[in-house]
Amino acid sequence: MAQEISLEARVAASIRELRFSFGGVVESFSAEVGKMVSAGEIIGRLKREELTKKRQLKLEGYNKMRATFEQLKKKLEGDDDPDKKYLMDRAQADLNSSVLEVELAQLEFDGAELKCPFPGLVMDDGGIAPGMAISPASFSVKIADLSSIKVQAEVGQEKMSLIKKDQYAEFTPLSLPEAVYKGRIFGFTPGPLDRRSNDFGVWCSLETKDNLLPGMTGALKIYFDR
Repeated sequence: MAQEISLEARVAASIRELRFSFGGVVESFSAEVGKMVSAGEIIGRLKREELTKKRQLKLEGYNKMRATFEQLKKKLEGDDDPDKKYLMDRAQADLNSSVLEVELAQLEFDGAELKCPFPGLVMDDGGIAPGMAISPASFSVKIADLSSIKVQAEVGQEKMSLIKKDQYAEFTPLSLPEAVYKGRIFGFTPGPLDRRSNDFGVWCSLETKDNLLPGMTGALKIYFDR
């Protein structure tokens, strides 16, 4: 029969902070606290009228620069005069700068959308609302990364020597008593969870994370001979 210890445990997940890369006026925002979001879902968008005009202006500037470059290239092609070669080099540099300006304008346009790159649960909406003017990298939205879900159990120091990395474990949440989530121990907290009890935390990664949410409690069984 497998030897085991059973510990009180809680589901945990990393909290990520998402921010708009650029400043502007919020057009729409859908990251309400408690909402589940999918990976790649757009949760906010800035007004893009000015960004659209800026991108178009940079693109027209590039087209003019490209036409000037092609005319100069055709006119000076095959001419080895150092002064004329300098003019070609300068025209090439101006064209390259114009390309970069278009790319930066496109990045700013794309940055007007705030996407969640992982499946998550909104913990804090950052106080963002449509119509607000925000500055770059301000007003962070806090989202629990559901792809990072793991289990933390409390263990007394007298039992810590029994627990090793990669030991097999099973987690059963109180809300899903028929479910058994298989996993492996991967480490301890760097210090006690509670100064009064001096209990440490032990971390367990899970093979599957379906239907688990941060804060769920249950029992973690750690086996010594599996």
